[in-house]
Amino acid sequence: MDKLLPHIGMDEESFRRKAYFIGYMVNKLLYGYLGKTDEDDRDHYGKKRLDMTGTLMIQLFKEQFKNSFIEGARKTLRKALTKTNKKERDIKIDLIFDSRPITDTLRNALATGNWGKSMTG
Repeated sequence: MDKLLPHIGMDEESFRRKAYFIGYMVNKLLYGYLGKTDEDDRDHYGKKRLDMTGTLMIQLFKEQFKNSFIEGARKTLRKALTKTNKKERDIKIDLIFDSRPITDTLRNALATGNWGKSMTG
């Protein structure tokens, strides 16, 4: 019973709520099939899922941290370590870990409301 409707609950007490919810779904389905009610409009604004800004910021930060921050540091370190001249191999921490892409992305998302392609659906 854990795998069935996990959003309702996964403990023993939620069994009755799951049964009622399945009954509700069957009722809606039969009423729609018999023509006693109109079909639901799944594109209605009231049925849209809205993500809170904090959740969107966390997702955007994680994506940028992995793609920009870590990958950028990896590329910079590889480039610095492959140089033959010892003076050119001096590694400065502020040049390796550049936080500007993360900051710019979060500022842009807050200013424009565009949370990126992975955030919108």
